[in-house]
Amino acid sequence: MRKLLLMLALLSSLVLPAQNHNEKANAALRNLAAKLKNTKQIRIEFTFKLDNKEARVHEEKKGTMWLSGNKYKIMLNGQIIISDGKAIYTYLPQAREVQISEPDDEGQSLSPLSILSNYENKYRIKYIKERKGLLVVDLLPLEGSRFYKIRLELQSADNQLKSVTLFEREGNTFTYLVDQFDTQRNADPSIFTFNKNDYPGVEVVDLR
Repeated sequence: MRKLLLMLALLSSLVLPAQNHNEKANAALRNLAAKLKNTKQIRIEFTFKLDNKEARVHEEKKGTMWLSGNKYKIMLNGQIIISDGKAIYTYLPQAREVQISEPDDEGQSLSPLSILSNYENKYRIKYIKERKGLLVVDLLPLEGSRFYKIRLELQSADNQLKSVTLFEREGNTFTYLVDQFDTQRNADPSIFTFNKNDYPGVEVVDLR
């Protein structure tokens, strides 16, 4: 009986810290999601990394992202991606082509902050660790997804997002490192609208 009580006490001492850590991770994500929801427009300077160890692939690029609700515009190495909330327009300068596609959850690889819009319904939250002022949290999908894990790093002091890493089942890892997070400068809302006249001579391919 005494051994059983000792085992139960040991188990409870392990479970309670884990629960407290996960509650802390939940609170941090709720705070960040509320902040993003209540901000009219966000401009982010970021470093994008693509890695695949098996294929020995490593790419690194600088980019800029504007977000407003479910709309976004991304400029990355000459490529421009615009979502007006109804469709996604991808400008490929080398092909002189604009592709139109349907928005979906997998588009989060393009706008990773979109996962925070309703993350509580789609992911299980797991506290990983806290080090050097950063809180590390994993989002694990409740249903099938091309990403088996999404890792977020937030500043412990103010829940400011520092990085998002998406782990694809096929071996690719996409990392967004936040270099600058600006909520003060608002661009013209028209940047979230695709205008064919801004891309003279391009072919528009509708994939919807």
